Amino acid sequence: MSVSEVARRAHVSKPTIYLRWPGKAELAIAAVARVQVSPPPTGTGRPRVDLERAVDAFRVALALPSGASLLGTALTEAERMPELIALFRQRILEPRRRSLRTILERARRDGDLDATADLDGAVNMLVGSLYARHLAGEPIGADWPGRVVELTWAALSSRAVAR
Repeated sequence: MSVSEVARRAHVSKPTIYLRWPGKAELAIAAVARVQVSPPPTGTGRPRVDLERAVDAFRVALALPSGASLLGTALTEAERMPELIALFRQRILEPRRRSLRTILERARRDGDLDATADLDGAVNMLVGSLYARHLAGEPIGADWPGRVVELTWAALSSRAVAR
């Protein structure tokens, strides 16, 4: 991200950008602050379907031109500007992770998953699988959410935990 590129895309001059934001870091924080993640539609009564929809929403967001690059910018600036990564976590990552956790908690409460299932680990597996494929340069096809949900669900089921 550069101020020049932001100005070009906004069809304004760099001085116009600097009138509102003193630097690139403040501009990036303002951009992240405006992002609000809406949870994917759930409530189908079928937790596996809801979970797959939630993972797919995460996949779609990661595939957007600003998806992974925004994460990269936040990570790059994390040491110099910790408020940027904190805002990224608060506005983008946490709502998505919370929606996955909520679906898993409901499934566990309804007896679809083992009562001792590690839901934090499951959320990390679901989210981490997307980042791992992206970083490896592997496509994250539309079938991926179903595949990773199936694997995770099997690991959390009563049959798997009992082994």
